[in-house]
Amino acid sequence: MKQINRSPSYLVRNAHSYCFRLAIPKDLQTLVGKRELRYSLGTGYIGQAKNKSRYIASQVQLPAIIKIIIQICRRLRICQ
Repeated sequence: MKQINRSPSYLVRNAHSYCFRLAIPKDLQTLVGKRELRYSLGTGYIGQAKNKSRYIASQVQLPAIIKIIIQICRRLRICQ
């Protein structure tokens, strides 16, 4: 059976609702100071949670990556 590739939803189920979770790569964890980003989605409905998590992912990933790059540059004294 062929597996269907799906876009990631970044969902984690809590007791009564869903959370957005984005893992930070191991090599960047010491620079960022966290292993993951986690936010409550404020809903227990899977459809709403998927929509919210995909929206958050689109908003979080680019600024997070830029912030990480800036932190690395500052630690390496490449930029100020």
